Amino acid sequence: MWFMDIDGIFAKIASHMIKGMMIHNELTNYYTFLGLDGYRKFQRKRFIEESKSFLDLNEFYINATGKLIPNVKIDIPSVIPQSVYRYNREDISGNDIRNAVKTTTKMWVDWEKETKQLYEDCYLSLINDNGAVFVASKVKELIDDVGAELAEASSFWMSKKKASDFSIEVILQEQ
Repeated sequence: MWFMDIDGIFAKIASHMIKGMMIHNELTNYYTFLGLDGYRKFQRKRFIEESKSFLDLNEFYINATGKLIPNVKIDIPSVIPQSVYRYNREDISGNDIRNAVKTTTKMWVDWEKETKQLYEDCYLSLINDNGAVFVASKVKELIDDVGAELAEASSFWMSKKKASDFSIEVILQEQ
């Protein structure tokens, strides 16, 4: 466990949320490129929901503390392999799609696990180290939200796709 003041905790959460939005944006673009319209729509919806959550976090923090969440440097996550940028849609095979879905789904599940752990650590620090019960309540909402998204991501990962070893037929049926 680590100690961080309230400003630092919310800056860490906000920067993580921005990375999450970027990941969902990248997934949306990747699935669009791969012609996976169902997955594209789903990730686009996640991007919009997480953008709203980010805006809500900022408004909550401003109203609760009278301050802006401090800005922090953000490393831009990369979801789409660099090699894909030199291809056209017509160059992509069923096996390429299968591998992309397998890789990005696992990455998404891992990201949501990491996010849940971060939010739980932040919540505990707010309660135990800072005695900030009121602002901790907002982080508790985030834990609940990411828990639901993790369950959905895990279900997506553990569904018939994994059981079928990410069969291209299954992937295409889900569109």
